[in-house]
Amino acid sequence: MTGIHTREYAPPDLASQWAECLIDDYGNNADITAMLDHTEIHLVLQANPDGRQVAETNPNSPGPTPSCTDSTGLFNVDRFDLGEKDCDWLAINLGRFSHLCSFLVVVSSCPLTCDRCELFTFE
Repeated sequence: MTGIHTREYAPPDLASQWAECLIDDYGNNADITAMLDHTEIHLVLQANPDGRQVAETNPNSPGPTPSCTDSTGLFNVDRFDLGEKDCDWLAINLGRFSHLCSFLVVVSSCPLTCDRCELFTFE
């Protein structure tokens, strides 16, 4: 799965090129042929097409609302000894680590990922 976040332009393009390589080399490359004969592959090339369209149309757009954006900084919750992590890591691992969103240091860095924008919207 690629293109989860709005401005992740390269991963969907790389995944598309990889898929083309698999198709083109099937039957010509023994490793690729064996892999495809014995492996089921599912590709989600662009998980957030609407967000990408907004970002490409307006590159200065901060996200859904100007007062609620995930930062590019790192957070660290010493209690769990995970080391420094960012919002992309949290988004990918949210199913396993959703409890981190109960910590203010995480919510303040990743309000979109934690679905806590209401805490930061002052309209």
